[in-house]
Amino acid sequence: MDIERVLHMHGLVMALKALKRTGYMNRNVSNCETVASHSVGTGLLALLLPVPANIAHERLIQMAVLHDYVESVTGDLTPSHPQYDSKHHEEIAAAERIFATEPHLSQLIREYEEQSSFEAKHLKKLDKIEMMLTALWYEKEQGVDLSDLFGENTFAPLNDCPFYEDIGTKLLAIHNGEMSIDDMTLTRDWRHIMTLKSMPRLGWGDRETILEHTFGVCFWTTVLRPSNIDVMTAVRFALVHDLAEAFTGDIHPDKKSTSLEAEEDEFMSSIFDGVFSPVWAEYQSPPWISAKNWVFQCDKLDMHLTGHFYNNEEGSSEKYEWIYNSKQQSVYSSESVFSELAFMSDFFINSN
Repeated sequence: MDIERVLHMHGLVMALKALKRTGYMNRNVSNCETVASHSVGTGLLALLLPVPANIAHERLIQMAVLHDYVESVTGDLTPSHPQYDSKHHEEIAAAERIFATEPHLSQLIREYEEQSSFEAKHLKKLDKIEMMLTALWYEKEQGVDLSDLFGENTFAPLNDCPFYEDIGTKLLAIHNGEMSIDDMTLTRDWRHIMTLKSMPRLGWGDRETILEHTFGVCFWTTVLRPSNIDVMTAVRFALVHDLAEAFTGDIHPDKKSTSLEAEEDEFMSSIFDGVFSPVWAEYQSPPWISAKNWVFQCDKLDMHLTGHFYNNEEGSSEKYEWIYNSKQQSVYSSESVFSELAFMSDFFINSN
């Protein structure tokens, strides 16, 4: 992939990092999540909740990351929008334009829009559950009434699966005041995901949250991955790599002590019944297998591309000039594990 396509795709990533979810905006939720944050939340549910045997888990997680990517072009249209009836057609067409040379990626979006595969139907369930979990916390924290998000259209995709129908019933009971948000591990611990949806990234001010950055890492991990990388392993790492920051805040790696790292491990074991803990532990511990190195590179790539984007917005490379130095760009060197990104180093250094 050449630099022009990388920059174009990252421009769309940045659009999703800024695109507030229309349903919450229309209902006066303040500082509501973006489409990028929602996509990560859906991906986390794909790791957290049981997956039937007929579902290809790898395809499900890739689909979760990408399922709303084309809203960077079409916008986040709700049923009340006059162009909603053409939404699916427009999003499929946008996917085929964006991923013209990656048909396997546009196919994931087509399947989701058409609900034409087991993975697409399962992801629709996760999409609705993610929405209800997030809505419950907005109701609790802001006192808003989001009753219409718990209607028939939300529950329809859940009704063919007793497990998910039961989750939906319990979420509705919490909304109706018949259960407490602390009665379920899923709803209680979703508060940590909500924290990451609003926590600013270190160095960017209020321009980007932790989960919005995570979306960028997941996107590049999925889209640019070398052929020798196991995508399931890599995207799992990408999804959880910053989860502990819900406990610690966004701390520079050089300032993390051994005791703090132990507290992070304890935190990860304590949330969501420890489901994410093995993935977290594997990512944090040696040896640094290829999937870890790839996620590390994509983490840096999203950070550098984001800084470059903000510099271009301001018409100057001075504010985030550190992204262009040779130490930062050494991650893309031809001697690194993945020389596929070596061209990025020349681009960033020459951009300063």
